[in-house]
Amino acid sequence: MATKRKSGRQGPPKKLSLKQVARLLLDHEMGEPWGSIARGYGVSRASLAHWRPYIGLNEDWLRRVRTLERTNWVLTKKVARLSTALKASTGLIKRLEPRVKRRSLYSAALQAGFSMSREEANKVCGLSHGVGHQGIAQEGDHRLVGLMRKYIEENPGVGFRGMFSVLLRDEHCSRNHARALYQQARLQRRWRKRPVATPARVVHRIVPAHERDQAWSMDYLIDALPTGKRYYVLSVIDDYSRECVLCRVFSRATAQALVQSLDSLRVSGRLPSFIRTDNGGQFKSTMYINWTDRHSVNRKYSRPWHWTDNIHIERFNRTLRDEVFNWYKFRSLVEVQRMLDDWRTRYNMARPHMALHGLSPLQFVTLYANP
Repeated sequence: MATKRKSGRQGPPKKLSLKQVARLLLDHEMGEPWGSIARGYGVSRASLAHWRPYIGLNEDWLRRVRTLERTNWVLTKKVARLSTALKASTGLIKRLEPRVKRRSLYSAALQAGFSMSREEANKVCGLSHGVGHQGIAQEGDHRLVGLMRKYIEENPGVGFRGMFSVLLRDEHCSRNHARALYQQARLQRRWRKRPVATPARVVHRIVPAHERDQAWSMDYLIDALPTGKRYYVLSVIDDYSRECVLCRVFSRATAQALVQSLDSLRVSGRLPSFIRTDNGGQFKSTMYINWTDRHSVNRKYSRPWHWTDNIHIERFNRTLRDEVFNWYKFRSLVEVQRMLDDWRTRYNMARPHMALHGLSPLQFVTLYANP
């Protein structure tokens, strides 16, 4: 039984805490009438009617239910406002563009740009569920299937998960739609009973470069700070002169950072005929492939687990690790980049190279680039 409180002079309505509400509900469950509870807590019987639906809940559950009710009220208001905005937008689109064919193009643009389903995009544009510009959708699907087929041919051991994370994460395509296209085109990974011939792109040995900026080699080197944070160093060298064209540190090895670094070299006037890399995800991304196609740069990939196919950059990374990362202790990425800039200058200008008859890369270029 709850402790009865004597009600003195009448005042403003009393506000009960959740602990008091849970206690008076328990009193009612124990058989005490509402009138007695109201007098004991100094409130009216009408104010207790609000708490009758919560009989059987303790203080913690009362707090949870009240929070959920508040959240539900807020979400209901938001849904009402969004519904009003959607209705107004649909009416405006229909008034400004009465032609159904033109609105179907808008729907296709919404599907491609915001990963919306056809029904949702049609609803925004004021179209029925069956309306859709199938030509644009089919053209985009054919392009995606072509990209997936080419990637599978170059990487036969990669499944859908690895291909999507590398190739299709920058495309306006949902994972379920890409998997449906992947299954319809029958691109599932199949283990061959007999080995097949080596692709033509890797059967030839490395051809030496005969001029500057004819061939570049590129790869990432991974190291870590004393705190355990890993970082990535992108190295680009010229195969002809062994010149270190670029040596830049990144906290993450992304395709966007790779393309921005290559663009900075292009702006400075350096652009190769082809670039040799391994089969890393950044070098197989759509952003990198589009950049090389746009600037007419050929791509050459080494065979998986064959480091000798990209031996120039592998040897350079070994030298970089021996002379920098195994020798100095860095506290931040700023120190790493400053040390790389200093070492790159000394490497290109003064460090003798065995493959260049004891000359530095810039000395070799000065003597032999224009004989």
